[in-house]
Amino acid sequence: MEYPDFAKWSPQELQKAELAAVDFLNDNVLDIAGTFEKRLAIIKRIVGLLKSEGVGFEQRMMYLTMIEELSAGLGQSAREFFEIGCLPSVANLLK
Repeated sequence: MEYPDFAKWSPQELQKAELAAVDFLNDNVLDIAGTFEKRLAIIKRIVGLLKSEGVGFEQRMMYLTMIEELSAGLGQSAREFFEIGCLPSVANLLK
């Protein structure tokens, strides 16, 4: 992810960006949480399949790969939302 050069921003621009980030996260928290809940539900279903009797080694390996990919995507999404919220705030504090 490429970040803006906050060093060139005025204190007012940083404060405006910080408030926009707070507003965005507050206004969208239910949708954001819903997205995470859906991904977690998919992971839970795949974990159930992983435990199923009669599933062969190759199928289990595929399930593990799917869990890894979904988990990585979940982590990336969380990191991106965290950055939306913290980057302007950190830049404002450093300025």
